[in-house]
Amino acid sequence: LDFSSKRPRRVERPDERSFLLNYQLSLDHDSRRARDEFSLATDLAWRRGPLLFSSEQRYADTAEGARLTRLMSRGIWDWRSQMRQLIVGDALSHPGPLERSVRFAGVTLRRDFALKNDFIQYPTLDLSGAVSSPSTLDIYLNGVRLRSEELPPGEFQLDNLSRTLGYGHYELVLRDPYGVETRIENPFYLSDQLLQPKLHEYSYSLGAVREDYGTDDDRYSDPLFVGHHRYGVDRRLTLGGSLQLSNGYALAAGQLAWQLRERGIVTLALAGTGGDGSGEAALLRWSYLRRPLNGYVELRQHSQGFLLLGESAALHDALLQVTAGGGFAAGPFGSLSFDASHSDNASLGQRSSIGGNYSLRLKQGLSLNLLARSVQEESGNSWYTYLTLTWALDGERQVSSRLELQSEGERMVLQTQKSLPVGQGYGYWASTGYDAVGSNDGVFFAPSGQYNGRYTNWRADVRIEQTDSGSENWVQLSSLGAISQVGEVWSLSRPVPDSFSLVQVGGLEGVRVRQNGQEMGRTDARGLLLLPNLNGYYDNLIAIDPRDIPFTHALGEAEHYISPSARGGSCLVYPLTRSTPVTGRLHLKMADGEKPLEFHELVIEDEAGRKMRIPTGRGGEFYLDPAEFPVPDGSMDVTDCNALVGKGDSVASSQRVVGWLDEVSASPDFVLTISKSDEPFVDLGTILIDSAGKGDEDER
Repeated sequence: LDFSSKRPRRVERPDERSFLLNYQLSLDHDSRRARDEFSLATDLAWRRGPLLFSSEQRYADTAEGARLTRLMSRGIWDWRSQMRQLIVGDALSHPGPLERSVRFAGVTLRRDFALKNDFIQYPTLDLSGAVSSPSTLDIYLNGVRLRSEELPPGEFQLDNLSRTLGYGHYELVLRDPYGVETRIENPFYLSDQLLQPKLHEYSYSLGAVREDYGTDDDRYSDPLFVGHHRYGVDRRLTLGGSLQLSNGYALAAGQLAWQLRERGIVTLALAGTGGDGSGEAALLRWSYLRRPLNGYVELRQHSQGFLLLGESAALHDALLQVTAGGGFAAGPFGSLSFDASHSDNASLGQRSSIGGNYSLRLKQGLSLNLLARSVQEESGNSWYTYLTLTWALDGERQVSSRLELQSEGERMVLQTQKSLPVGQGYGYWASTGYDAVGSNDGVFFAPSGQYNGRYTNWRADVRIEQTDSGSENWVQLSSLGAISQVGEVWSLSRPVPDSFSLVQVGGLEGVRVRQNGQEMGRTDARGLLLLPNLNGYYDNLIAIDPRDIPFTHALGEAEHYISPSARGGSCLVYPLTRSTPVTGRLHLKMADGEKPLEFHELVIEDEAGRKMRIPTGRGGEFYLDPAEFPVPDGSMDVTDCNALVGKGDSVASSQRVVGWLDEVSASPDFVLTISKSDEPFVDLGTILIDSAGKGDEDER
């Protein structure tokens, strides 16, 4: 038995060719710098199947001149089923606990578990056993009954009973046919710092270091190799190692994550560097989670010569640091978290810090938050306390006030906001207050607003300050949007942060489309709506509102799950068919005249080969609704962009139906051609069938 979260019945994985260009046009005015700026930022993505090419650029025109900056450019090949990626171009390395990310350009091969969103990379709760007779199994997790199962005699396996991180407790109650109970109970502990047994996680890169990223001095310099690998030895132990090599520099590191049964996780990492900087570093950390408690203790040390790639000796002195923290959630009494640290740096001396955060829900919609910290250094001591009161007026709007007391002064801030919707709509943020931190006292007003249109987002940000030294203001006006192409259809839309899909509901205008339960907009005159907020490698639920479909049309499934690749486009087509019911009377032509075919079951088949049976009543009357033809699950590829239709082409002008009086044979007994009609139903009148042959085709 597998207790993991089941994938939906059918998940579409589109494989279309698409193009995407995000853009942001901005005008800035900054009185502090006495300059105006025009900028254009673009983000281009082209995907064809598993291949993705992306590139980011920024153009800025100021009084000092115009400048075009290329940011990240790369190509990616995905193997989704194997959770593997090949990256050619700009990338960031995967750091270990004693390393830092390195920006470079080159070739990277890595394992990425996000490519398969239902995959669980860490050990879950799995149990097995055996029963000698048919038994009933009740499963309890943390005192709550999860489910009951009927077990046949023999062995049983329970997989993925729980994937909730931290400490837990399970109990199995086995009951045989005679009512005899056997109870099995034990604690367990789960952590995402571990890997499943025999599971590999890795990233290997070869290229050149990129320096001064995003500036005029941006360049590629020394050659670089970066490797990182982790391996799940068993359910309680995961080992890993890292290697960085560059011109005159080398770093080697090893790490382990070890589960202390139900007492938490210990992480140990050791690293050493050679070449331009020779030194050692170590990290030891213990963490524990048992709701409502959590805590950790960490010890970090590195020697004078231990340098990370790109650092100089002047920036990295010998260090010894101890950090501890924890938290407690007390339900109606709020939640409390704290942390404390002490470090000893060779040049900066000793530094101690302690802080805490307390949150309390006072009543419906009203909450209180208190944040405080004290820092002691050889150069001087400092402290601050933030007290925030927030009132949620409804699901979208809230107001808050914050009092900030610091060793350098105080600040008072009042803020109101309306959350920005995922689809079309507007949101705003506005804050005002008094600032007396430092020597330049003053007041400020900072409103911002954004409107999400069908094709573009419009945003305005303003900050006005009046201080002892004078007046200052900053204004930015922005237009954000995207140009995309998929299925030979070009579209304008709001920015696309990840993936997008072109939805078509026949050729109908005004049909509401929802994504994961949130309304995203209505279809246009062509029946199209572009959804710009899909999550790549995730099962997105797309649904249309059946209430917007006219009664003359039949809709198959109103909901579909779609899991696109990252930065890719797709099509999701909801085909419509004529659903106008028809009535009529079937008569048999006999040698002595006509006779109604009463209380007889007919076999009906449409042009798609779908069959069903309908009865005739008194006088040979029958009723046929084309919408009642069965739709086999998975019979249609709803993500094929070739299925897109033009305006007005959502349904055929007529529909041909054939039928048999008894069993299906090579030739039908009668043929009905149902013409397109806007009437609620069509009366075909009397249909005469020759009892010795076949009936004439009836067209209405």
